[in-house]
Amino acid sequence: MEIKDLAGLSEPVQKLIQTVADGIGAVAYPWIVRREAKAIAEAHEILSESGLAFTSATMKSLPAQIASRVAHQEAKRQRNLGQVVDAAQKALPENVSGDPVDSDWINRFFAVAQEVSNEQMQQLWGRMLAGEVARPGGFSLRTIDCLRNMSTAEARLFSELCEFTFETNWGMPFLLFSDPSLSGMPRFDSPPNELWLTDHIHKFMSLYVARGFTDQSFRLLNELGLIDAIMGDGIRLSGSGHPHFKHTMRLGDRLLTIEHPDPGLRIMLPVVRLSSVGRELFQLHIPGLTPEFDTLLNQALSTAGCTTRWQPIPTKTGTKQPIAKPEQEQKSQPS
Repeated sequence: MEIKDLAGLSEPVQKLIQTVADGIGAVAYPWIVRREAKAIAEAHEILSESGLAFTSATMKSLPAQIASRVAHQEAKRQRNLGQVVDAAQKALPENVSGDPVDSDWINRFFAVAQEVSNEQMQQLWGRMLAGEVARPGGFSLRTIDCLRNMSTAEARLFSELCEFTFETNWGMPFLLFSDPSLSGMPRFDSPPNELWLTDHIHKFMSLYVARGFTDQSFRLLNELGLIDAIMGDGIRLSGSGHPHFKHTMRLGDRLLTIEHPDPGLRIMLPVVRLSSVGRELFQLHIPGLTPEFDTLLNQALSTAGCTTRWQPIPTKTGTKQPIAKPEQEQKSQPS
């Protein structure tokens, strides 16, 4: 399909096609063949001038062998890119920005994506392309490099982590995480309306272990640059000016609303946060169901006198929508 033949296609698909055309180009394969054939010809000329020459049938057939090898490589790369672009088209939102995708980003993306042959990884790359077409600047070059260097097993581990990752209404993804040295310790300096959930976090940690997470798993995610493992990190949830405490945050494709009669209540959560690269890759995650996790969370909050309410977020597969008007982030460092 030529770019001029786009009548009748939706605007997101048109922009995707233009981006792909800018990234792949129509002359890449002939240029590669000519480049390598030229190198052989120049080598042949140098050897001839030195009194040597390509005399064997094998040496004489090198240009044809090069063309065959390049054709095989390019056919494989084309198949890989086809799968990535198909995944991108399925993940496109209904509306996209009119801003073009940065040319350096396009070049880096397609140079890497053409080498990805694993189907699961192709889905991730496709969703990244769709996200960048929809909102240019959403994925950095660092994130491309991070995903390029991740194995399928490492990507699967991060995806599993995302199943338990909340997103605050100011856009910060975090995981409930226990610092064993703090669990169960009284907060003598905390006001009476400050609720700490440290005494319940060990149950969540046990659930993580049951799902295959170990200390080594978290160290690996930290080494990959996907999480910021800061000892004693925490997030404070406040009621946001309601006549009673009411706070909403996101888990997967659902909203969790927490309520309590005390409007001045502050809930303190020990957490580990996603890094800037982790936050970008988090947007590629398609959530599943975590009933055991929901039950533990409901129990922990109800013990503290809170009520919880879950509601689905209607979204197009592979995309995410903001959950509320962003509020100023509040941090807590346990004493």
